[in-house]
Formats: sequence, C-alpha cells, structure tokens
Amino acid sequence: MNMHFWKYCPAFFAALLFLLPSIGVGQTQLVRFDSNFGKFDIELFENTPLTNANFLTYVDAGDYTNTFLHRHAIDFVLQGGGFNFENGQFGATNQNAPVLNEPFNSNLRGTVAMAKLGGDPDSASNQWFFNLNDNSANLDNQNGGFTAFAEVVGDGLDIIDAVRGVPIFDASSITPAFNTLPLRDFANDGSPLVADNLLLFNQIVRVTSALGDLDGSGAISGPDIDLLYAAYGATPAGDIELDLDSDGQVGDDDRDRLIEGIAGTRLGDLDFDGSVNVLGDAFALVASLGTTSGATYAQGDINGDRAVNVLGDAFILVGNLGFVAP
Repeated sequence: MNMHFWKYCPAFFAALLFLLPSIGVGQTQLVRFDSNFGKFDIELFENTPLTNANFLTYVDAGDYTNTFLHRHAIDFVLQGGGFNFENGQFGATNQNAPVLNEPFNSNLRGTVAMAKLGGDPDSASNQWFFNLNDNSANLDNQNGGFTAFAEVVGDGLDIIDAVRGVPIFDASSITPAFNTLPLRDFANDGSPLVADNLLLFNQIVRVTSALGDLDGSGAISGPDIDLLYAAYGATPAGDIELDLDSDGQVGDDDRDRLIEGIAGTRLGDLDFDGSVNVLGDAFALVASLGTTSGATYAQGDINGDRAVNVLGDAFILVGNLGFVAP
C-alpha cells in the first residue's frame, strides 16, 4: 500500500477501517443470459471485484451480444465469450487488457469462471466457462487457480444441463478453437451453419430494477431507448414510466437519463451498488492498491494512468461523493 496516503489523508482511511465492519460495501449483482436455448441468471461473487468489473465492462458494452458457447469439454465445462456470429459470419469478441487472477472461490458445479492462457495466471480477458461438475480438485490449483466469479442461480443449471447432450462437432477448419463445437439440429451435410445451430446468446445484460427498464426485460438496454424515442411527442407523457425526470413530458432529458443509467457504473461505482460513496467504492479502491497495474477505467483507474492508486484515483472518487446513478 502507498503509505504516503497516511500523510495526506489519515482520517479518511481510518474512518473506512473503523466503519466498514458495520456497513455492507456492496450489493448482489445479477447478470441475465438470454439465449436461444433459454433465459437464466448468474450472481456475481463479492470477493472478485476486479474480475466482476472486467466482466461487466464487456456486458455493458454489448460485446457479448450474439456470442455463443464454442467449446464443450464433456462432463467438464461449457465455454463462451470469445466469438460471435452475426450476419452469417463468425467473428472474434472485442478483447480488452487481461485482468489479474482472483482465485478465491472453488470451481464447483454451477459456478462461472474465467478462461485464460496456459502458464499465465493473469491472462483472463473476455472468455468464461460454466463448470458442469465439481472441478475444484483440478481448476482450483492449476495455473494459479481459475477465478470462479459467479454462480448460476434459479433454474439456470437445468437449462445448462439440457444442452449438455447437444452433439459436438470438430469445426476446427473454421478456427482451431472450434474443435469441440456444440451444434443443434445440424446435419453435417455441407450446409452452412446458421444462428439456430449454435448455442447462441441474444444478449447478456445486467439485471436491474432501476427506473428505465421500459420493456420489462429485467435490464436497461438498447430496446428501452428505442421505446423512449418512440414515445416522443407525448405531452403529458403517454406512459408515466417514460417520464424519467418527472417534468410531465417525454423528451431529450429522459433519454439522457436512461443512457446515463446504462453507463452508470463507469463513473466510479466499483462495488456496483448504484452510487459512488466512501465506505463502498473508495474502500474497494484502497483495498486493491498494489494489485492493479495496467488497470482499465472500469477497474478503478479513474485518472487514466493505467494504475489504481490512492493519491490519484481515490481522491477523484471521493470528489464524486453524492453522485447516484439513475
């Protein structure tokens, strides 16, 4: 830890340590996987903040739209996140800088973990996998341990189990990563692959009850903005849910508020509770000192110097106190 922080602001950090045990620093974050084989949620663990921030950066950017499960290691894992299929063409998902390993949870059945390169514990980026069985004896120790950052909730495991029997094909002629590609209703007669053959995710989004979920999908996303635009001209607002700033009409201010709601966690909300505050976000930032060289903005690098540190990022974060995401 940068001990110069005590010189500049000892009362701030002391207050954090004193008050933290009595106040929760985060809230549960759910992410919804909307696929052509069912809709289910995962719940992020609270003790993997860097991995959560990394994963949610891709989610919030829409990078996982039209991605699919490209690898099925039988009775082991189902892996996705790295490739998309749009307009009949395969492509690679946007890939940001890798995130530091956080191997604090066991790779039990139903957990979601980050995939990474062999021999490099800190190489996870955009790919993840569902643990189909208890893989803790293997993955908790291999390559520095694999970061299990979430677990499937509700009836999600039933949905995942239902596709474990989907046939597997060697499609490595497309790309080497597709050597165990699960495909539905595929005749393997030379016909081109279509979207319905893949275990495809239409979208992967946060689940939120925030004002602005106009289509009732459980998340604020592009369709909500479309609905907002469609309601323009209504005075007073035709649907009270569209009048997000409560001025009696639907207009640009409502659209802007909805857009801010989608991007709210890029403004320093490191514990994903919908607001920027000392006891949650600043403590999360201080606690991560020395572990985030090369960090991205979403991981706490608020001043853009590619690292998380007290004198830079924490002071900016404290300066944002009072901001609450819509």
